[in-house]
Amino acid sequence: MVSDYYWIVVAGIGANDVANQFASSIGSKAINLKMAIFLSAILEFVGAAFLGGQVADTVRKKIVDFDVFIDNPELLMFGMLCALIGAGMWLMVASYLGWPVSTTHSIIGSIVGFSMATGDINAVHWDQVGMIVASWFISPILSGIAAAILFVIIRELVLKARDSVNRGFWMLPVFLFLVFATFFLYLVFKNNGYLAGVECMMYDKDLGYNVAKEPCIVKKWATSNPGAAVGITLAMAVGAAAICTAPIWWWAKTALAQYDADVLKSQKDAELTKVKDVEEGVSTSAVNGSSEKTTPSPGTITPPQHYSAHNAIQPIGVQKDGQLVDSEPTGVPGDGQLQKKKTRAEEMWESMPFNQDLHDDALQESKAAARIHDSTESFDGRTERFFAICQVLSACFDCVGHGSNDTANAVGPFAAILGIYSAGAAVAKVETPLYVLAFGGAGIAVGLALYGYRVIKAIGVKMVKITPSRGFCIELGAAWIIIIGSNLGIPLSTTHCQVGATVGVGLTETDSESGHMCTWKRAGVNWKLLIGVFGAWVLTLIFAGAVTALIFSFGAYAPNIIGGRVPVPVQ
Repeated sequence: MVSDYYWIVVAGIGANDVANQFASSIGSKAINLKMAIFLSAILEFVGAAFLGGQVADTVRKKIVDFDVFIDNPELLMFGMLCALIGAGMWLMVASYLGWPVSTTHSIIGSIVGFSMATGDINAVHWDQVGMIVASWFISPILSGIAAAILFVIIRELVLKARDSVNRGFWMLPVFLFLVFATFFLYLVFKNNGYLAGVECMMYDKDLGYNVAKEPCIVKKWATSNPGAAVGITLAMAVGAAAICTAPIWWWAKTALAQYDADVLKSQKDAELTKVKDVEEGVSTSAVNGSSEKTTPSPGTITPPQHYSAHNAIQPIGVQKDGQLVDSEPTGVPGDGQLQKKKTRAEEMWESMPFNQDLHDDALQESKAAARIHDSTESFDGRTERFFAICQVLSACFDCVGHGSNDTANAVGPFAAILGIYSAGAAVAKVETPLYVLAFGGAGIAVGLALYGYRVIKAIGVKMVKITPSRGFCIELGAAWIIIIGSNLGIPLSTTHCQVGATVGVGLTETDSESGHMCTWKRAGVNWKLLIGVFGAWVLTLIFAGAVTALIFSFGAYAPNIIGGRVPVPVQ
């Protein structure tokens, strides 16, 4: 029964959390939605299963006190089931509306809801809830500052250089170092995995100093030995960058050669189209000027006076290239464009979000977004194509890191239910089976494919103008603040950091005409959309908690009060 509701949460993660993570990459057109779905299905599972997902805190941020339920573990199981439903419902609603919200905060809000519904207000650690509220402001501000500083530096050193492409290639080792350093630091300082049979020095709270313990928990070792952890990860980043510079250099050169070929082809196609239009215009004038009437050939239908390419009709039963034209074929009479009518299955497939142009759709839906894209500064296309390579690498590593932390921990309520069922008591930690993580990876891909496009359009296109160079800065800036905040004990949300970094880059935009910084009225940020997103963050705890409390109360109280017994201990 639990698995019937678990898919709601993992699909919601894909539709919202992962969609927000890939929004900058898809919004910049570095990758498309199909590629994002493929990468998320594989990399999220890899991160969750092999880089920290085997041991998950059953309650995120220890938001609930297990001692309250020690005499009633079945009630905790039911509460966690309600938390899955409540968090999943909110993630689906937010994704449908295009609001990027925190999966972690959704689960925490749900747990707070059923904990309060038990009647014991002490079941909730309210200090953690207060820190979550503070993170609504801390996360976006810090990540916005980091991303803005990085983008300004890259804009001045590379994007505005006379030969920006060559400057980018010379800076490639530095960019790779930043990507690898961010990834390694993220894994080390936020990795909940352990090394079985390995002993390492970790901090002991009772003794007050580091002692040798087994197994070695990566995150605790890094926190206990920050200097050594940073030194090792930076050395690994230097080595990885040195090894990968040559193949990435070749990849970027190949991509630029393909880009140049595509540009040349599009220019030739445009010239041929222009010549064809001129010839057709001359031919039409000659026909209109002639008083000679032509007789339609058998099997054709003369179009009416209001004829257009949209309402043109074709004869039925005429064969073209060995295919029979159906009753409502498309094409213009006599132009050789007869086509077989598409089946309903083909039409449904083409209407799927991953087959649509999300970028153009978003600009048509929002006039504010179209103004931002038209008025802000543009850079050399070849240079942006170079940065697309860097952004793809950054997005892949972010996906693995997201799986190792957020995805693995988001199964907290489900892990709690499994632990209680197996142990027969309320346990704080539990081994998460591999099939649960595999199911999570599949569910994330499905959620991203079906609903993620709404969040991607909102954050990747409508919020600010995102190009590969801007997206590269957004992803790195958000990741840096997540790493720093994690080690300082500040509960930062990945989603909030991503949105804050996006806005930070938008605030540094310059007007394409004047070259000056954008003013408040002509800013590079869609303020109306941003206000709605912030409101969604506030609603996350309220909505998820209220829905979960209602479901929990209905199931825990209603059937038993009639029988004269209340299962929930009232203090």
